[in-house]
Amino acid sequence: MKKNKEFKGLWYLPSNPENKIGGTLIIKPEKIVLELFGCYHTESEIIKRILENKVSTVETIYGDINDNKKITLFNCRESLNINSLNSVHLSTYECLYTLEGLHLNSTEDKFFDKISLFSPIFSQWKQPAIIEKSFYFGERNNKVKKVEVSTDQDSYWKKNFDITEGYQLTLSGESQFNGNFENTEFNFSQTTALSIVCKEKKSFSVLLEKVFITCKFITLATQIPVLITELFLYNQQNIPQNSDPIKLYFISKKKSTQKVDSTNFLFTYDDISDIFPEVILKWFKESDRLTPIRNHLIASIQQKGYFSSLDFLTIIQSLEGYHQRFIGTDKILKERINDLINNFNAVHLIRNSNIKVDRVVKTRNYYSHFYDRKGNELLGQELLEETNKLRVLLTCCVLSLIGIDNSKINEILNKKNSIKRLF
Repeated sequence: MKKNKEFKGLWYLPSNPENKIGGTLIIKPEKIVLELFGCYHTESEIIKRILENKVSTVETIYGDINDNKKITLFNCRESLNINSLNSVHLSTYECLYTLEGLHLNSTEDKFFDKISLFSPIFSQWKQPAIIEKSFYFGERNNKVKKVEVSTDQDSYWKKNFDITEGYQLTLSGESQFNGNFENTEFNFSQTTALSIVCKEKKSFSVLLEKVFITCKFITLATQIPVLITELFLYNQQNIPQNSDPIKLYFISKKKSTQKVDSTNFLFTYDDISDIFPEVILKWFKESDRLTPIRNHLIASIQQKGYFSSLDFLTIIQSLEGYHQRFIGTDKILKERINDLINNFNAVHLIRNSNIKVDRVVKTRNYYSHFYDRKGNELLGQELLEETNKLRVLLTCCVLSLIGIDNSKINEILNKKNSIKRLF
């Protein structure tokens, strides 16, 4: 979400639609709060909750906004503000999810068959390539003499990929024009959108799970957390095509202040376009088995501005877990690391990295088991350098698992500036 939003209206519980209370819903990326001028409890219920210091959660709250717009709030944590001067008490609800445009009973209601998500990083990972620009310069200087901008709806594109049984991932490119012939300023924009479509209706919580798995793939590719700016839900069978989609808001702790440079991506869509259908299918199929290793890898490649021994231990744990889970032999850590190095010996960066396996193992024991120092454990700059080498090895493991062979891995790691993000 780009900007904070406010909705003023009447709010009520689905079980008691007559008891409507005026209030304001405030939606921020990190918090969704409903502030009511009143509460849904009797005086005795309020006193009892205060005496028991009880925090209650309301599953669903409905809102009626101007222009007959409907709002649904889910997982609402209540807090009461008692006014001793009069009988009007204020109540506040911190909510996990908000639907704009629909009253829905539960997060588990199977009502939707499509979810679309937008993030600026999608358009850098897969260029929309719809708007064409031409610059003409003067003959005697380098000043721009003429600019031509054109876009054609026939240039819009859509690509569909199977991800799991009954689900498809759709990438699409589109453009927008804001302005008219009387304005002095015109704005052209183009974007790449991602959608997940299912054959049977699903709850939005199920569709959100698919969204988060997709975003983790984009994070692996770009080395940057995906900040979702907009989410839309559709019921393509029951809601007319010309109706506005249902907008979904949820709490996100991710904040991106990084300036995105696509030359630092590990890979773009175009880098793997020939194998993308197989890769994204395997990413979803291996999702459950890959989850802890994938999460550790993604956490380790995100820029934090500092380095600690915990980063080293996270990488080591992931490599050990990968070997145990996907290779499956019962070996000591040194043998596991050597196995993985040999598996990717065709990758130049691994073959030339000269990972200090013996010292890596001793350093893991030192930091994990708090042994006394023997004098050859990795510290400081040396520890950072070996951790970066191991991070590349873990990246190779994950890429290999989702169907990218060593030749392609070698190509990916050697291109552009992606290695600068890994080292």
